Amino acid sequence: MGDRKQPPEHTGADLRSSRYEDCDLRDATFVDCSLEKATLRDVSLKTSELDDVSFVRASINNASFEHAKLEDVTFGHSAIHNATFEKATLDDVNATALTVRNARFDGAKLTDVSLVGVVIEDADVTGLVINGVAIDELIRNAKKG
Repeated sequence: MGDRKQPPEHTGADLRSSRYEDCDLRDATFVDCSLEKATLRDVSLKTSELDDVSFVRASINNASFEHAKLEDVTFGHSAIHNATFEKATLDDVNATALTVRNARFDGAKLTDVSLVGVVIEDADVTGLVINGVAIDELIRNAKKG
């Protein structure tokens, strides 16, 4: 197997309305970037670092954020389908009016998040922790009551 290319690094980039399809962006770094109205399809962002990134009104399909670190990220009014956030760390994330379908959050940690108007359907939340609260435990307790 040949040497893997250096992971992409984007700082201060205006990537609005861009399209990423069938891309390997593992270990990429996005700092102070706008991906507003962007389309991400069949994209791997495994172990990537995203800091101060806007995905407002973005469309994200078949994406992997496994083990990624997302800090000060905005997903407002976006749609995420068939995505994995397994063991990802999301800190200071605004997900206002976000729609998430068929996603995996197992082992993810969300801290200081805004989930106003968020719709999550068909998601695996095993081990998901939001602001120090284990969500699967809350769901089990709610079903008992």
